[in-house]
Amino acid sequence: MKLVKLFAIVAVALLASCTPKVDSDKYLIEGFLKSTPDSVVIKLFAQNDGRLCRVSEDTVFDGRFSFSDTISDVKQLFLVFFDDRFVPVKFPVWVAPGKYVRVSGEDNVHLTWKVTCDLAEQNDQNTLQEYVVDACREFTLLYLEAVATKKQWMAKMGEDINDSVLLEKYRSLDATAMQVLTRKMEAEIECMATMPRSRVWMTTLLEYAMIANVNPESLPNSEGLKALYNTLPDEVKQSEEGKSIYHFLYPVKGIEVGDDMADATLYDVDGGTHTFSELAGRYILLDFWSTGCGWCIKAFPELNEIARAYAGRLEVVSLSVDTKQEWTEYVRKNALEGHQWNELAPQFTGLAAQYKVNSYPHYVLINPEGKVIAKWSGYGEGYLWKNVKMYLE
Repeated sequence: MKLVKLFAIVAVALLASCTPKVDSDKYLIEGFLKSTPDSVVIKLFAQNDGRLCRVSEDTVFDGRFSFSDTISDVKQLFLVFFDDRFVPVKFPVWVAPGKYVRVSGEDNVHLTWKVTCDLAEQNDQNTLQEYVVDACREFTLLYLEAVATKKQWMAKMGEDINDSVLLEKYRSLDATAMQVLTRKMEAEIECMATMPRSRVWMTTLLEYAMIANVNPESLPNSEGLKALYNTLPDEVKQSEEGKSIYHFLYPVKGIEVGDDMADATLYDVDGGTHTFSELAGRYILLDFWSTGCGWCIKAFPELNEIARAYAGRLEVVSLSVDTKQEWTEYVRKNALEGHQWNELAPQFTGLAAQYKVNSYPHYVLINPEGKVIAKWSGYGEGYLWKNVKMYLE
């Protein structure tokens, strides 16, 4: 027995000695993977007010990858795999100053990989992951088979074969994979009922509340989410995160064509405040956009042309949904024209929720009487001109 204890002590000591020393103002993530090709690209993202922002990237070499950067507080980051041999689902890891994070995996089912770190947040994350590990594996295998089947079908399109067999197989696999993913998320909601209301618990509730709001078909168990939310103390419900969760679970009635416009206090990059009411008597074209949306950026020249062509009759208001820092830096760096305003509200809340904005760019046309007369999403060259002319000429 003494010999066994001695071996255990030696093993712990060896493990501790193998853990790299990390500077007190940095984190270090190291991956140790088996059966993962050297060409796989892994990108590291942070989440800022509901939006993913790329932090860094690395390419797997000899089964290894690593990320390191300065940090001042505990933070959740995400690994995302840009390779068709992996499911494009973000994989959460928690980092903190001076902390070492070890990620180990046996195969390409990254949602089942093991993350080792002596952070309470990572332990909570692991609890959720372990609860749904079988569903994660089943979802991954179904999804990858669906993708492979779709490629086969597309490669054989036009040939004299029974293409419909492959197409129906793909649709069946895809639908089954989505059902498993829903089951996985609902199982995590079930697990959360037994967990402490920790930071990971709140982060997960917020993410699933957003999914239930934006894409209710993929997560129909909104009542389970509401039950979890209702267990929160009032002071947590009144926090910014608590308010965001409430907005997603109990959305305001969306504004439809023919309804009166919704207004709010909006900010310019200099901190001045504005409302739509100051533009009364003119048409207003609302442009909900984000710095991470390529089509939003492509639309700016056409929006500027429209604003100049209808000066005095129509006002273009570009409403950024980015954080204050991201938005102000982009507007100033690119010298954007016109009304560049921001509600500075959490993503998909506030005016975006009232105007039912689920994707970007999203446009709302309001007449001089303050009535919504048109709404549409997406951009293509000439599309804005066509829609505006329909109502102004």
